[in-house]
Amino acid sequence: MNRSAFILAAAIFYGGLPPGRAAADIAPNPMTGGRSIGPYGDRATEVRMVEEDVVVRIFADSIVTVASFVMHNGGETAEMQVGFPFNYPDDLIEFRAFIDGNPVDFRDAAQEVSVGRKKGTVYWKLWDMTFLGDERCTIRIEYRTKPMLNPAGTFGGELYTLPDDVRFELERACTIGRTEYFLTTGKAWKGVLDRCRVTFELAGLTNTHILAYTPQDGAVTDNGVAWEYTDYEPAGFVTLRYCPNMPAGQIPGFLRGYADSFSGYAPLADDKRKEPTAMLHESRDRTTDYLAQHSRNQSIRSHHG
Repeated sequence: MNRSAFILAAAIFYGGLPPGRAAADIAPNPMTGGRSIGPYGDRATEVRMVEEDVVVRIFADSIVTVASFVMHNGGETAEMQVGFPFNYPDDLIEFRAFIDGNPVDFRDAAQEVSVGRKKGTVYWKLWDMTFLGDERCTIRIEYRTKPMLNPAGTFGGELYTLPDDVRFELERACTIGRTEYFLTTGKAWKGVLDRCRVTFELAGLTNTHILAYTPQDGAVTDNGVAWEYTDYEPAGFVTLRYCPNMPAGQIPGFLRGYADSFSGYAPLADDKRKEPTAMLHESRDRTTDYLAQHSRNQSIRSHHG
Protein backbone atom coordinates (compact mmCIF):
# COMPACT_ATOMS: atom_id res chain seq x y z
CA MET A 1 0.00 0.00 0.00
CA ASN A 2 1.35 3.47 -0.81
CA ARG A 3 2.00 6.11 1.85
CA SER A 4 -1.10 8.21 1.14
CA ALA A 5 -3.49 5.27 1.39
CA PHE A 6 -1.78 3.96 4.53
CA ILE A 7 -2.14 7.32 6.30
CA LEU A 8 -5.84 7.50 5.53
CA ALA A 9 -6.51 3.84 6.30
CA ALA A 10 -4.81 4.07 9.69
CA ALA A 11 -6.92 7.11 10.52
CA ILE A 12 -10.14 5.34 9.55
CA PHE A 13 -9.44 2.22 11.57
CA TYR A 14 -7.83 3.75 14.66
CA GLY A 15 -10.10 6.71 15.19
CA GLY A 16 -8.15 9.51 13.51
CA LEU A 17 -10.97 9.96 10.98
CA PRO A 18 -14.35 9.67 12.67
CA PRO A 19 -17.14 7.96 10.72
CA GLY A 20 -19.26 10.42 8.82
CA ARG A 21 -18.85 13.47 6.62
CA ALA A 22 -15.12 14.01 6.75
CA ALA A 23 -13.29 16.54 4.62
CA ALA A 24 -9.67 15.96 3.68
CA ASP A 25 -6.50 17.25 2.06
CA ILE A 26 -5.48 16.29 -1.43
CA ALA A 27 -2.83 13.58 -1.73
CA PRO A 28 -0.28 12.66 -4.43
CA ASN A 29 -0.34 9.43 -6.42
CA PRO A 30 -3.03 7.66 -4.40
CA MET A 31 -3.21 4.63 -6.73
CA THR A 32 0.39 4.13 -7.80
CA GLY A 33 2.57 5.52 -5.02
CA GLY A 34 4.73 7.43 -7.54
CA ARG A 35 7.95 5.89 -6.26
CA SER A 36 9.81 6.72 -9.47
CA ILE A 37 9.50 10.47 -8.95
CA GLY A 38 12.23 10.99 -6.37
CA PRO A 39 14.28 9.28 -3.65
CA TYR A 40 13.32 11.70 -0.84
CA GLY A 41 13.27 9.21 2.04
CA ASP A 42 9.95 7.39 1.93
CA ARG A 43 8.19 10.39 0.43
CA ALA A 44 6.46 9.78 -2.89
CA THR A 45 7.19 13.15 -4.49
CA GLU A 46 9.43 16.20 -4.59
CA VAL A 47 6.38 18.46 -4.77
CA ARG A 48 5.64 20.49 -1.65
CA MET A 49 2.35 21.87 -0.36
CA VAL A 50 3.41 25.42 0.51
CA GLU A 51 0.14 26.90 1.72
CA GLU A 52 -3.31 25.58 2.57
CA ASP A 53 -6.38 27.75 3.10
CA VAL A 54 -9.68 26.03 3.88
CA VAL A 55 -13.13 27.49 4.56
CA VAL A 56 -15.87 25.10 5.73
CA ARG A 57 -19.35 26.69 5.67
CA ILE A 58 -21.97 24.77 7.65
CA PHE A 59 -25.56 25.16 6.45
CA ALA A 60 -28.72 23.50 7.75
CA ASP A 61 -28.88 20.93 4.93
CA SER A 62 -25.28 20.65 3.74
CA ILE A 63 -21.65 21.58 4.35
CA VAL A 64 -19.70 23.44 1.66
CA THR A 65 -15.91 23.28 1.71
CA VAL A 66 -13.55 25.39 -0.41
CA ALA A 67 -9.88 24.48 -0.06
CA SER A 68 -6.94 26.11 -1.86
CA PHE A 69 -3.45 24.61 -1.97
CA VAL A 70 -0.35 26.41 -3.22
CA MET A 71 2.06 23.79 -4.57
CA HIS A 72 5.75 24.06 -5.52
CA ASN A 73 7.86 21.51 -7.35
CA GLY A 74 11.46 21.86 -6.22
CA GLY A 75 12.65 19.09 -8.53
CA GLU A 76 12.37 18.21 -12.19
CA THR A 77 9.08 18.21 -14.09
CA ALA A 78 6.89 15.45 -12.69
CA GLU A 79 3.65 13.84 -13.83
CA MET A 80 1.41 12.17 -11.29
CA GLN A 81 -2.10 11.45 -10.17
CA VAL A 82 -3.52 13.74 -7.50
CA GLY A 83 -6.43 12.59 -5.38
CA PHE A 84 -9.04 13.69 -2.86
CA PRO A 85 -9.91 10.87 -0.42
CA PHE A 86 -13.21 10.33 1.36
CA ASN A 87 -15.09 7.63 3.29
CA TYR A 88 -18.70 7.41 2.19
CA PRO A 89 -19.60 8.08 -1.46
CA ASP A 90 -23.28 8.66 -0.65
CA ASP A 91 -22.34 11.61 1.56
CA LEU A 92 -20.46 13.52 -1.15
CA ILE A 93 -23.13 15.53 -2.98
CA GLU A 94 -21.00 17.60 -5.35
CA PHE A 95 -17.28 17.94 -6.17
CA ARG A 96 -15.20 20.24 -8.39
CA ALA A 97 -11.46 20.78 -8.80
CA PHE A 98 -9.43 23.55 -10.45
CA ILE A 99 -5.77 24.11 -11.35
CA ASP A 100 -4.82 27.79 -11.54
CA GLY A 101 -8.53 28.56 -11.98
CA ASN A 102 -9.11 26.07 -14.81
CA PRO A 103 -11.63 23.23 -14.27
CA VAL A 104 -10.18 19.73 -13.95
CA ASP A 105 -11.57 16.53 -15.44
CA PHE A 106 -11.58 14.01 -12.62
CA ARG A 107 -12.52 10.35 -12.32
CA ASP A 108 -13.73 8.11 -9.51
CA ALA A 109 -11.66 5.34 -8.00
CA ALA A 110 -11.87 2.97 -5.04
CA GLN A 111 -8.95 1.38 -3.24
CA GLU A 112 -9.06 -1.55 -0.84
CA VAL A 113 -6.80 -0.89 2.13
CA SER A 114 -5.92 -2.70 5.33
CA VAL A 115 -4.25 -1.87 8.62
CA GLY A 116 -3.46 -4.96 10.63
CA ARG A 117 -6.47 -7.28 10.42
CA LYS A 118 -8.90 -4.51 9.53
CA LYS A 119 -9.88 -3.88 5.93
CA GLY A 120 -11.90 -1.21 4.21
CA THR A 121 -12.31 0.96 1.13
CA VAL A 122 -10.99 4.45 0.48
CA TYR A 123 -12.77 6.35 -2.31
CA TRP A 124 -10.98 8.95 -4.42
CA LYS A 125 -11.61 11.75 -6.86
CA LEU A 126 -8.55 11.51 -9.14
CA TRP A 127 -7.01 13.70 -11.82
CA ASP A 128 -3.68 13.83 -13.68
CA MET A 129 -1.24 16.69 -13.14
CA THR A 130 2.08 17.87 -14.50
CA PHE A 131 4.18 19.82 -12.02
CA LEU A 132 6.81 21.82 -13.91
CA GLY A 133 10.26 22.05 -12.38
CA ASP A 134 10.71 24.98 -9.97
CA GLU A 135 7.16 26.19 -10.69
CA ARG A 136 4.20 26.97 -8.48
CA CYS A 137 0.53 26.29 -9.07
CA THR A 138 -2.69 26.55 -7.09
CA ILE A 139 -5.11 23.66 -6.73
CA ARG A 140 -8.61 24.50 -5.52
CA ILE A 141 -11.25 21.96 -4.62
CA GLU A 142 -14.89 22.73 -3.86
CA TYR A 143 -17.33 20.17 -2.55
CA ARG A 144 -20.64 19.81 -0.78
CA THR A 145 -21.42 17.04 1.73
CA LYS A 146 -24.30 16.00 3.93
CA PRO A 147 -24.23 17.30 7.50
CA MET A 148 -23.56 14.90 10.36
CA LEU A 149 -26.36 15.51 12.87
CA ASN A 150 -27.15 13.57 16.03
CA PRO A 151 -30.76 14.21 17.11
CA ALA A 152 -30.14 12.54 20.46
CA GLY A 153 -27.62 15.25 21.31
CA THR A 154 -25.86 14.46 24.57
CA PHE A 155 -28.44 11.86 25.55
CA GLY A 156 -27.75 8.19 26.09
CA GLY A 157 -29.57 5.39 24.30
CA GLU A 158 -32.72 5.66 26.43
CA LEU A 159 -34.19 8.70 24.65
CA TYR A 160 -36.69 6.51 22.79
CA THR A 161 -38.33 5.53 26.10
CA LEU A 162 -39.88 9.01 26.39
CA PRO A 163 -43.32 9.90 25.01
CA ASP A 164 -43.19 10.85 21.33
CA ASP A 165 -44.13 14.51 21.77
CA VAL A 166 -41.45 14.99 24.42
CA ARG A 167 -38.84 13.10 22.44
CA PHE A 168 -39.48 15.12 19.28
CA GLU A 169 -39.14 18.41 21.16
CA LEU A 170 -35.94 17.30 22.85
CA GLU A 171 -34.49 16.13 19.55
CA ARG A 172 -35.34 19.41 17.86
CA ALA A 173 -33.82 21.55 20.61
CA CYS A 174 -30.81 19.41 21.51
CA THR A 175 -29.60 18.18 18.11
CA ILE A 176 -25.81 18.33 17.87
CA GLY A 177 -23.92 18.67 14.61
CA ARG A 178 -20.33 17.68 14.03
CA THR A 179 -17.97 18.43 11.19
CA GLU A 180 -14.24 17.93 10.75
CA TYR A 181 -11.44 18.64 8.33
CA PHE A 182 -8.86 15.88 7.97
CA LEU A 183 -5.27 17.11 7.48
CA THR A 184 -3.10 14.00 7.65
CA THR A 185 -3.22 13.14 3.94
CA GLY A 186 -1.10 16.27 3.39
CA LYS A 187 1.84 14.43 4.99
CA ALA A 188 2.40 12.59 1.71
CA TRP A 189 3.76 15.79 0.11
CA LYS A 190 7.38 16.81 0.67
CA GLY A 191 8.36 18.84 3.70
CA VAL A 192 6.12 21.10 5.78
CA LEU A 193 3.67 23.87 4.97
CA ASP A 194 4.70 27.50 5.31
CA ARG A 195 1.14 28.31 6.33
CA CYS A 196 -2.06 26.39 7.06
CA ARG A 197 -5.40 27.97 7.90
CA VAL A 198 -8.73 26.17 8.44
CA THR A 199 -11.91 28.13 9.19
CA PHE A 200 -15.32 26.75 10.17
CA GLU A 201 -18.30 29.08 9.71
CA LEU A 202 -21.84 28.48 10.99
CA ALA A 203 -23.98 30.04 8.26
CA GLY A 204 -26.81 32.11 9.72
CA LEU A 205 -25.73 31.41 13.33
CA THR A 206 -23.38 32.99 15.86
CA ASN A 207 -20.63 31.50 18.00
CA THR A 208 -23.18 31.02 20.82
CA HIS A 209 -24.17 27.83 18.97
CA ILE A 210 -20.67 26.34 19.38
CA LEU A 211 -20.61 23.42 21.80
CA ALA A 212 -16.97 22.28 21.55
CA TYR A 213 -13.99 22.17 19.20
CA THR A 214 -10.55 20.58 18.87
CA PRO A 215 -7.65 21.28 18.80
CA GLN A 216 -8.07 23.76 21.62
CA ASP A 217 -5.78 26.37 20.06
CA GLY A 218 -8.50 27.48 17.64
CA ALA A 219 -9.60 31.13 17.69
CA VAL A 220 -13.35 31.69 18.12
CA THR A 221 -14.77 34.08 15.50
CA ASP A 222 -18.19 35.76 15.33
CA ASN A 223 -19.73 32.64 13.79
CA GLY A 224 -17.18 29.84 14.04
CA VAL A 225 -13.61 28.81 14.80
CA ALA A 226 -10.33 29.30 12.91
CA TRP A 227 -7.00 27.52 13.22
CA GLU A 228 -3.81 28.96 11.73
CA TYR A 229 -0.32 27.47 11.80
CA THR A 230 3.09 28.23 10.31
CA ASP A 231 5.89 25.76 9.52
CA TYR A 232 3.22 23.10 9.88
CA GLU A 233 3.50 19.38 9.31
CA PRO A 234 -0.05 18.08 8.62
CA ALA A 235 -1.39 15.94 11.44
CA GLY A 236 -4.77 14.76 12.69
CA PHE A 237 -7.92 16.75 12.07
CA VAL A 238 -9.86 19.75 13.36
CA THR A 239 -13.40 19.26 14.68
CA LEU A 240 -16.38 21.43 15.55
CA ARG A 241 -19.47 20.38 17.54
CA TYR A 242 -22.38 22.78 17.32
CA CYS A 243 -26.07 23.14 18.21
CA PRO A 244 -28.01 24.16 15.07
CA ASN A 245 -31.39 24.80 16.72
CA MET A 246 -30.59 26.48 20.04
CA PRO A 247 -27.66 28.44 21.54
CA ALA A 248 -25.57 25.90 23.39
CA GLY A 249 -25.66 27.84 26.65
CA GLN A 250 -29.45 27.59 26.81
CA ILE A 251 -29.55 23.80 26.63
CA PRO A 252 -28.71 23.01 30.30
CA GLY A 253 -31.60 25.22 31.52
CA PHE A 254 -33.91 23.74 28.89
CA LEU A 255 -33.05 20.22 30.07
CA ARG A 256 -33.39 21.18 33.72
CA GLY A 257 -36.93 22.39 33.07
CA TYR A 258 -37.86 19.13 31.40
CA ALA A 259 -36.22 17.11 34.17
CA ASP A 260 -38.26 18.90 36.82
CA SER A 261 -41.48 18.26 34.88
CA PHE A 262 -40.76 14.52 34.77
CA SER A 263 -40.36 14.03 38.50
CA GLY A 264 -42.00 10.73 39.42
CA TYR A 265 -42.58 9.66 35.81
CA ALA A 266 -42.21 5.92 35.12
CA PRO A 267 -40.17 5.06 31.98
CA LEU A 268 -41.82 3.28 29.05
CA ALA A 269 -39.45 0.32 29.28
CA ASP A 270 -38.17 -2.34 31.67
CA ASP A 271 -36.55 -1.57 35.03
CA LYS A 272 -33.06 -1.62 33.57
CA ARG A 273 -33.67 1.67 31.76
CA LYS A 274 -33.00 4.98 33.43
CA GLU A 275 -35.85 7.17 34.56
CA PRO A 276 -36.33 10.28 32.40
CA THR A 277 -35.49 12.65 35.26
CA ALA A 278 -32.11 11.00 35.87
CA MET A 279 -31.46 10.77 32.14
CA LEU A 280 -32.22 14.46 31.57
CA HIS A 281 -30.01 15.50 34.47
CA GLU A 282 -27.15 13.41 33.08
CA SER A 283 -27.61 14.96 29.65
CA ARG A 284 -27.65 18.43 31.20
CA ASP A 285 -24.39 17.66 33.03
CA ARG A 286 -22.72 16.41 29.84
CA THR A 287 -23.78 19.54 27.98
CA THR A 288 -22.53 21.70 30.85
CA ASP A 289 -19.15 19.92 30.69
CA TYR A 290 -18.90 20.64 26.95
CA LEU A 291 -19.71 24.29 27.54
CA ALA A 292 -17.20 24.56 30.39
CA GLN A 293 -14.47 23.20 28.13
CA HIS A 294 -15.47 25.65 25.40
CA SER A 295 -15.28 28.53 27.91
CA ARG A 296 -11.85 27.40 29.09
CA ASN A 297 -10.64 27.30 25.48
CA GLN A 298 -11.84 30.87 24.95
CA SER A 299 -10.21 32.02 28.19
CA ILE A 300 -6.89 30.43 27.21
CA ARG A 301 -7.01 32.11 23.79
CA SER A 302 -7.91 35.47 25.34
CA HIS A 303 -5.15 35.22 27.98
CA HIS A 304 -2.43 34.29 25.50
CA GLY A 305 -3.97 36.47 22.74
